[in-house]
Amino acid sequence: MTLPSNATWTHHGGNGPTAHFYGANGFPTGVYSPLLARLTGHVTLHTLDLRPTWPKVGPPPVRQDWQMYADDLISFLEQTADAPVIGMGHSMGATCTILAAARRPDLFKGLVLIEPAMLSRTLALLAKLLPKAVMNLTQPAKGTLKKTDT
Repeated sequence: MTLPSNATWTHHGGNGPTAHFYGANGFPTGVYSPLLARLTGHVTLHTLDLRPTWPKVGPPPVRQDWQMYADDLISFLEQTADAPVIGMGHSMGATCTILAAARRPDLFKGLVLIEPAMLSRTLALLAKLLPKAVMNLTQPAKGTLKKTDT
């Protein structure tokens, strides 16, 4: 896999083992600046921005699963990491890090997960069967749609 050329990421510097942090859905990486600044005292840190924030990203993808974001992370690590990293993430970013580590455990030497977003098998099946318009009427989608964009 090759990471698309419009992907955006940041090397935050730091000291120690290499780590990658993946943020939550709807949160630009800058929101995590205070946390990331503290982490760089302990790790050499990289962050890949989530696909919807990349420039010229185009219309939303047809795929509605998070494996695409895990694939982006795998591609990023394949292209930038010389050795296994500590995978870190919050919410959707934590879940996508789990998905990436399950598929490519050789890229990770550990995981630090903050509130991974998970669904039961029943809810996951229901989410696949219901039209997106109906899913947007449920929580947390309703709350996400009401968030401000600044």
